[in-house]
Formats: sequence, C-alpha cells, structure tokens
Amino acid sequence: MEKNSKKNQFFFQEYDIFIDFHKKINKREKFFLEFLIEKIKNNFENPNEKTLVFEIEILFKVLNITEKDEFERFMNSFSEKRIIYKCKKFNLLTFEGSLYPVASFEFNDEKFYIDISEKFYSIFSAEENNFKELYFDILLQFDSMIVKKLFLFLINNKSINDTLEVSEEYLKEYLELSNTYDRFYDFEKNVLKKSIAQIEKYTPLKIKYEKIKNKSYLNSKIVGIKFYIIDNVRSNLSKQTNELLKGYEDLFVKYNKIWDYTLSVLSKKGYEYVKKNISYTILHRKDNMDRYIVEALKYNHYDNRLKNRVAKFSETHKLVFDEEKHYASLADLHTEFFKIIANLNLFYLTQVDTFYRELYKLKKYNELEYIDNQIAVFIEYNGEYQSRMFVFEK
Repeated sequence: MEKNSKKNQFFFQEYDIFIDFHKKINKREKFFLEFLIEKIKNNFENPNEKTLVFEIEILFKVLNITEKDEFERFMNSFSEKRIIYKCKKFNLLTFEGSLYPVASFEFNDEKFYIDISEKFYSIFSAEENNFKELYFDILLQFDSMIVKKLFLFLINNKSINDTLEVSEEYLKEYLELSNTYDRFYDFEKNVLKKSIAQIEKYTPLKIKYEKIKNKSYLNSKIVGIKFYIIDNVRSNLSKQTNELLKGYEDLFVKYNKIWDYTLSVLSKKGYEYVKKNISYTILHRKDNMDRYIVEALKYNHYDNRLKNRVAKFSETHKLVFDEEKHYASLADLHTEFFKIIANLNLFYLTQVDTFYRELYKLKKYNELEYIDNQIAVFIEYNGEYQSRMFVFEK
C-alpha cells in the first residue's frame, strides 16, 4: 500500500494501463505482428477493408518459411494468441477485455487472406478511438512491461518544457526493479538504453538524458536522471496549428480544446485538409463556432456539406447547371450568377422577394439555398478554394 501511495505522488496519469499477449510471442510472431500493423496503417485504398490479401510467396519470404505445412502451423499458433488489457482509473478498474488479432485466414495456391478482427484493426487504423487515447497502438508493439511503463511514465510526467527529473531509486521502484542493478552502469545498459531504443523505434519521440550526481566530483554517486523528451513531429504540428488558427482565437469559447482537436486532425489528415475546413468554417459559420469547426474537421465540410445536400435533390430534380470554380471575390461570383440566371431564362427570380432574402444570406454567410416550385439553387463561395453552384429544375 505504501508503495502505491508513493507512486501516485509522482505519477499523474489518470489511467493505469496493462496490455499484453496472454502467452509470450516468439520473434517470428513479433515480426509478423509488426508486418500486419504496417499493412493496416498503410491500407489507404480500402481503409475500412479488414481482409488483407498477400501473395503467398511474399509471406514465405517475410517469415523465412519454405513449406506450406510449416506456414499453416505458424498461422494456427499465431491465431490462438490473445491480447488481454486492463485499465484502471485512480486504482479502480474501469474496463478490461481481450481480443484476437486474427479472426480467420484462408489460402489457395497463390493468395493468402487474413481477416483482421475488428477491435485489433481499430487500434491501428486512422480513425480516432478510445484505444488510441490510451496508447494501445504504441504499447502493444513494445517487447516488455518495463518499456511500456517507462514510456507511460515519461509522457505523463514530463514538464511543460518537455523535461523530467527523477531519482534513480524512485524510477527503479516504479519500474518494479528495486533491489536490482546495484551499479547504475548495469541499469543504464540493460534497462535505460534498451527501453529508449524501443520507444524511439515505435514513436516519434527522441529521448535524451543526463545523470544527476550527489556531488560535483567525477566519480560521485549517480542519484537521479534528467530526461529530455523531444517530439519533433508534435513540435512541427504545434507550429502548424498555431499558424492555422492565428487571428481566430477570440472566435472560440474553448480555444484550448479546439487547438488540441485541430492538432489531432492535422496529424492524421494533413495540413491542406485542415486548412480548407478551417477556411470553410470561417466563411460559413453562423453560430457556435466551437461546434461548427469540430464538425467541419470531422466530416470534411469543405468537400461534403453542400454535396450531401445536393445529392438529395438529384433524386427528384433535374440538374441544369453545375460549376466548381475559383472566384477572386464574392462580387465576381455574384456577377457570374446573374449571367447564369439569364442564360437559363430564370428572369422571374428578380421579382421574387424570398430570392433576394437568400441573396442577402450569400453576402452574409457566403452561401445561398433557394427552393421554390420550379427550381432549386445552391451556391457556396469558398474564398481561395473552389466555389460551387448547382441549379435544379423540377
């Protein structure tokens, strides 16, 4: 009890996480696991397709297997390996479970098909979920609990300037290595360096450290460690997030949360995707800016919001005009729209009050939606990006 109490004075992570295979996996199985994870992460063409297809010869080469019977034995053994996980919050169990990486497999003379289990797939897919928030995608790739614990300790206790100072005694206690490695040299060689190498392999982090001595003499006893946790990817993403949201800070009620969410989307979708949807939000916002920008980034409003609306009219109306074009200004689009009205012989619109009310909304919100018993008109002005116009007839 005393030990846990002492830990919690330092370890600020809300969740205690355990995730591992219920039976130890061998080197070949570890290699195959990494191979599957990489395929899931790079499954860009069919991001929701959970069946991975391989040439059998390629897999034989990857696994250094020559016979089909040997490969089948390997797959039978690997398919039985189950991942178990537990999560505690403030020492209270919040959830636990288990999952299998492979749901089923099948092969013929040339192809091999692996059905990845849905939960395992979700850990490594591009979609955000609870597993990722708890670092399952990273922890599952580490070889030992020592590496997992050191990783969690570093990322959850680092200071605002990405440093962390800890005594050797406390760190060894947290890693459950008390009364081992009497010499710091052995602890450094067998634990620190090996663990840091794995953390740097499976994460974008670079971990540096310096030894803290009890005195300034050359041979003084080492009593602690100062870690420097460098995340170059996050640093670059932070700069880009600041750049994308610059000038809009006062528009949000909960700016810090919006900043964090924007950075998260930026890391997965890229700079141009986020820039387009932030620009779209600024141009088309009406109220509740926080909610609007989250929805825009989540559902890709720039590409989908108007198109989804228009798709419904395609079922009952005839499309007589559509255009995607960049306009230097809203005034240019306005002028062009009246030329389109003339070309389509829709002069009656100039006598309709409700049409002019919608035209006012075009100036205010950079969008127009006008529907009567003859036509439906949709316009979106998107600034530096492609603007869109659709005209339907009944």
